Amino acid sequence: MFARHGIPETVISDNGPQYASSTFQEFTRDYGFTHSTSSPYYPQGNGEAETAVQTVKRLLSGSQDPYLALLAYRTTALRNGYSPSELLMGRKLRTTIPESPANLSPKWPDLEYVRDKELLDRTSQKHHFDRSHRAVQRPELHPGETVWVKGPSGGFSGTITKSVNDHSYLVRTPSGQIRRNRRQLVQAPAMRPDIPHTRGSGDVPSDVKEPSNQTVCSNPVKAPKPTGSPKSKTGSSTSVSVNNSSEIGVGSKCDNATVTRSGRVSVAPNRMDL
Repeated sequence: MFARHGIPETVISDNGPQYASSTFQEFTRDYGFTHSTSSPYYPQGNGEAETAVQTVKRLLSGSQDPYLALLAYRTTALRNGYSPSELLMGRKLRTTIPESPANLSPKWPDLEYVRDKELLDRTSQKHHFDRSHRAVQRPELHPGETVWVKGPSGGFSGTITKSVNDHSYLVRTPSGQIRRNRRQLVQAPAMRPDIPHTRGSGDVPSDVKEPSNQTVCSNPVKAPKPTGSPKSKTGSSTSVSVNNSSEIGVGSKCDNATVTRSGRVSVAPNRMDL
């Protein structure tokens, strides 16, 4: 987990252009760590860096002196018991809070203890997060598989080209090759990758059968019998017809019973015809 001086072996960042330069690649080799980028349009994959940026923004916007705010942030102890300044420089920084001079003496923390503590905390956090969100392990995708890429306009189809890491894949689409997270990809083996599909377009592959709006009943509805002919105030008789529940059953009226695209039978309610 830690290469030298507390620096992690793998560093995750976004896909900023500053990380694609040869100078940064040389920097990663000199300091002995591996650089990995998160999936595009998936900020959750770089959540630790996004949280750090949000914390610093709150510090700078809510304090009159930004330097004192950053100093307090750098000297605050983490869950492992050491502050960021101790892990970086091997000593505590002098702040506006009075402290014994003996505590300011340079002393490197126990990096083995910090490594084990960080590993234990992250494992515990992952366990509780997966249990509370009912996380499941998604099946691995292989090159050549057809997938549905989720997007703001509904999505589009594509074909898996290459696996970047355990959670990111390269997908070939009609508009070019893109990179997406596994959570943004849905397996769709019945779809043809050469035909783009968008939600609501009505395009259905020829090998996918879609149920039509056909009726599901064969028994005709018996005509309701009038229960009487009460006379109105003017003296004329009015015919009143009431539906008989014993003669009309659910799904017996062919004009009201249909099958939806999902296969559910939809039956209109029988109302009194007054």
